[in-house]
Amino acid sequence: MRSEDLSKQTERLDSSLRKTQRQYARRSRFRCLLENMNHLFRKLESNGVSATTGNEKIDKLMKDAIIVLRTHLIELQKVASLAEDFHTKYLQALRKRVSHDVLVGSTGDSDDDLAEPGRPDEVRNVT
Repeated sequence: MRSEDLSKQTERLDSSLRKTQRQYARRSRFRCLLENMNHLFRKLESNGVSATTGNEKIDKLMKDAIIVLRTHLIELQKVASLAEDFHTKYLQALRKRVSHDVLVGSTGDSDDDLAEPGRPDEVRNVT
């Protein structure tokens, strides 16, 4: 067997393994979500609150809607976390940049030194 064929087979196996792992993770999250939802309904029923309407279609629609809403809430939490991380990193970078600009500006290398006193907006021709 040639090394190219072997590397292609290895890549396909790796890709297949990653796909299987992603599918398992999705199924695992979904299973956990269903277990949480079933626990919630059992808890409601133990407190005397009926979690069913008697209409099977409406009950299924309600459960599906709860699953979708919980999934979206989880995704929104992830987005909020990513936004907070970005905000923190952006502020850190901005602080570094501002402190660097302050240091560079204090050395006298600014464009203001090249301007004539009467015309601050124009740069003097230095030759």
